[in-house]
Amino acid sequence: MVGIASLKNIEDLKGRNVFILFGKTRAGKSTFINDAYQKPVVTSTQAMTSDTNAISYVTDALSINGRKIVLVDTIGLGGSEDEHDRMSFAGDWVRIFSPGGDSRTGSGGTLRPTVKGFLYFIDITDAAGLNEDNRRNLDMFKAMIGDKVLGSVVFVTTKWAKRGYDAWDDAWDDQDDRFEQWQYEINRSFPGASIVRLDEETSRCSKKRLDRMSPSERERETAKYHRNAMRVLSEVMKTEAQDLPQVQEEIADGGEGLTIGGLTLGSVIEVQLKKDAERADRIGMTDAANQLKSKASIISALPIALAGVISQVFDAATEILKECGEWLASSVQQLIEFVSTQF
Repeated sequence: MVGIASLKNIEDLKGRNVFILFGKTRAGKSTFINDAYQKPVVTSTQAMTSDTNAISYVTDALSINGRKIVLVDTIGLGGSEDEHDRMSFAGDWVRIFSPGGDSRTGSGGTLRPTVKGFLYFIDITDAAGLNEDNRRNLDMFKAMIGDKVLGSVVFVTTKWAKRGYDAWDDAWDDQDDRFEQWQYEINRSFPGASIVRLDEETSRCSKKRLDRMSPSERERETAKYHRNAMRVLSEVMKTEAQDLPQVQEEIADGGEGLTIGGLTLGSVIEVQLKKDAERADRIGMTDAANQLKSKASIISALPIALAGVISQVFDAATEILKECGEWLASSVQQLIEFVSTQF
């Protein structure tokens, strides 16, 4: 029976062909997995909040072109829950790629990659386009994967409007303009990666419309979605990664004492948090600014070995803030040092 399991460490999938799905909340990652398997493997609804609340993988490998691959579903970037914030994003992926990941083999001690490719999903109906939030998501993604694996990255645009009616054609034209903007940015910032239109020709019916169809009509319709998904997977499998993603490589080479902030991913997120704290300070949102400063300090100083308890460290720091009434970098540092002795 096909199911999902929480991904604690990339070691869980050692020796398998892993493809990781990224993207903003509601971009279509979970729906894509269901289309690929032609069954409801993961939860996917029409709600505005993310359905995925943990990084997880499909337990049964998917067969395609004579190979078996494993799909990893991730928490949507920019979600409304605590698990979806940038600090937790850093903690989750540092934990997953920390020692205990891919084994060193051969006389040269080469670290062999398990992750063979990356799919980044873009909701083409998102009128925000390349706003600051979406650019930040791209920056985090790039900091995580680095430059060496860009040929194994496919950006997947989803939710294309149907064509054939004036209203739909107008919507499609707007989406096409948005696609060109994304394409320009991806070509500039992710040279070697590709961008595809998942369902430009077939689009998707609403769930209500699918439910009204006869079984045979529904089968024909969903078969289109399956073909679209398999086409994209075939594309990303053309050039499988021969190198590690940047965050895994930096962890492997970092040595003792490496902190999350010492990684490119951590550094990028720390800068983003500090900028947000400055904005909050300027408009008098002192409590919000203090929390953001606390998160930035935790990212900067937390050893990678404690990435798995980053949320607990932040909760403890929040209690300190309540007692002190202000943000104290020294208190956060002392807290981290204390937590380090407990694990």
